[in-house]
Amino acid sequence: RAEVFDAYQSDSGVGASPNDAASLAIERSDVPFGRRRTAANPASATLAVRARSEGLVASGDLPNHPSFFETLTALAFLYFAGDQGDSAHPVDIAILEVGLGGRLDATNIVDPLLSILTDISLDHQDYLGNTITEITREKAGILRSRGTLITLPQHPEANQAIGEAAATLDLHAISAANYIPTADKLMHPPFE
Repeated sequence: RAEVFDAYQSDSGVGASPNDAASLAIERSDVPFGRRRTAANPASATLAVRARSEGLVASGDLPNHPSFFETLTALAFLYFAGDQGDSAHPVDIAILEVGLGGRLDATNIVDPLLSILTDISLDHQDYLGNTITEITREKAGILRSRGTLITLPQHPEANQAIGEAAATLDLHAISAANYIPTADKLMHPPFE
C-alpha cells in the first residue's frame, strides 16, 4: 500500500484492518531513506492508549473501553503523528483501511484526501443493516462533502445509494473500472 507513494518521495503510513494479518505491524515507509519502520516500543504505546482510555471512561467522556480495532487505530494515529517510534516527524500521508466501514468506524475521525468504496455486499449485517442499500448508506458515512470517491461498479442497489450520497455531498466520483487492465494487456504488455 505505501509503495504507491514511493515515487513521490513521501513518508507514508499504513494502518490496515485487524482482519489483515499485516495490521499488527503498523508501518511507516520512509522512502528517502529506503527502509520500512515499525513502532520502536509498541508495548509502551499500547499502555499509553490504555491509560488514556481508562481515564476517559472513568471521567464519563467515553462510554465504553475501546475495542481492539479502536485501540489499534489510536496506536496508528499516534505513530503516524510522530509520537511513537524512531521518527520525530509525522507522516506526509496515511493510508487507512476501515474496520467495518461506515459512519461509526474508528477511522472516521480523519478528513481523507480520497475515499475508496470496494465491493459492497451483505456483510456485517448485525451492525450495518439488512439490505445492500442500508449497508451502502452506512459505508458511505466515510465520504466527505466535496471530497473524492473512487469506486467500481457495484450491485444496482449499492450504485443507487452511492449515487445519492455523491449528489448530496457534491463529490468528485471516479470509476476505477477504466483503469483495470484487460487480460490481453496483462499477458502482452506494451514495450517501451
